[in-house]
Amino acid sequence: MPTMKDVCNQGLGKIGASRVNNLTPPISVLEVKCAGEYQQWKTSELKKRRWVFATAFTMLEALPDQVPPDPQWRTYKFNKPGDLLRPVRPANCTWVMRGEFFYDRYNTIQLEYIRTVEDSEMTDPCFIDVLAARVAMECVELATQSPGKRVNAIGTYKDALDTASRLNAFVLDPHQLQGDEMGYTWDIGRLNPDLSGSL
Repeated sequence: MPTMKDVCNQGLGKIGASRVNNLTPPISVLEVKCAGEYQQWKTSELKKRRWVFATAFTMLEALPDQVPPDPQWRTYKFNKPGDLLRPVRPANCTWVMRGEFFYDRYNTIQLEYIRTVEDSEMTDPCFIDVLAARVAMECVELATQSPGKRVNAIGTYKDALDTASRLNAFVLDPHQLQGDEMGYTWDIGRLNPDLSGSL
């Protein structure tokens, strides 16, 4: 699996910039930027989407002490998983997250969530491409001294996201169709494969 240095160099290669050699400890200004901000970029990209490889499921059990009921009678309190970045909140669920805890009116929660991952766990090439493109976008002006190249870097980032979406590397949240559903060819094609391409 790629290291921080591998991902950063992949991103810098996308903008024709020099490679970084030392990130532990960093020496050049560009190395300092990559070493100092890489974890933030990675966490941000993980949290933005429901990446399949970073999605986890667990059952939370209520803590022994009950809490005073809120207006929705959520009297049970739950610890959040230690590797949680953000919960995936399904429609019509009853739990809420406040601070470091979950609260619910029931004593168990079936939780789907996006988890933090180590570089060694980054198994999806699509995510690595997106993260490398993010590095390129964040470093382009410092690395190339060319503001104009930022537009190209943004395009590279969007292309990486489009590819990841087409390959189902992350899950899109469900949405309600409005108006004439036959106008939404992608949704109709997904629900009715026999109609795909015929609209």
